[in-house]
Amino acid sequence: MTMRSLVLIVGLSLSTLAQAGRAPIGWVRIPAHPIEKGGVGKVYKGNDVVHKPFAVKFNDDAAVSAHEADVLKKLNGYDGWPRYHGRYGNIFQKNRGLITDWAHGETLEKIGVQHQPTAVQIVRQLLTHLGELHRRGYVHRDIKPRNIFFDAQRGAESTTLIDFGLTERIGTTVHGEGTPAFCAPEQWRAGKATPSSDLYGAAGVLAFLLTGRLPFQETERLVEQGVNRSDLERIHEQRDVLRSVTDPSLRAVLHKGLSPNPADRYESAKAFRDALAPFAG
Repeated sequence: MTMRSLVLIVGLSLSTLAQAGRAPIGWVRIPAHPIEKGGVGKVYKGNDVVHKPFAVKFNDDAAVSAHEADVLKKLNGYDGWPRYHGRYGNIFQKNRGLITDWAHGETLEKIGVQHQPTAVQIVRQLLTHLGELHRRGYVHRDIKPRNIFFDAQRGAESTTLIDFGLTERIGTTVHGEGTPAFCAPEQWRAGKATPSSDLYGAAGVLAFLLTGRLPFQETERLVEQGVNRSDLERIHEQRDVLRSVTDPSLRAVLHKGLSPNPADRYESAKAFRDALAPFAG
């Protein structure tokens, strides 16, 4: 076999892998600077040999990164979240990057307020994804606008759920973790991971898309001050942000979704999704 033939075969193999959605890991390249730098890590936009984009995420906590990789491997095969492709770096590195599909569009945090029909359509699609996640036996545990991508040109079907670092099996004993402003009150107590907390987060996301405000604005500040859990739960019971939702019927749906008592919320992602159907335009 000539060198030219070998190059052609290798090139065709890499192209075939990329087109099939499987990244040839050794050929993904990332730029010198991340596109996002947060409190717990960095995200780069990488490309393979045929310029297919990938997200390459480095978490400062190697254990969390390994956990997310393990979860995503088990969840591969659904379009509502990025497909996992492997780790970036060599096996001798303590903390390797996480390679997934690139999520197109912008986060809901950046997009901000939407007209009611669009906001409801986005959250109904999110609830479809959560229903599939729960069906597979997992709870996301960090539903918030920053973890949801949306491409306005493609519509609500483009809604993509990301960041599975806190995801656990339903029924797993967990401790106070999550993003305070979107975190269900029961998540501040040690207990079992349940789908209901994800539905609470989805209701909080809808409140944000309708009003431009965090569901519980004071929560972030109080967490920084080290406030106790009973005060956090009291704030979550007030739900003042819903006063600016003008449609009383939709406000009632949100009140149920944001109930501090899990037993008073919707029984499933599908039930919540169905309740929002009349408001989707």
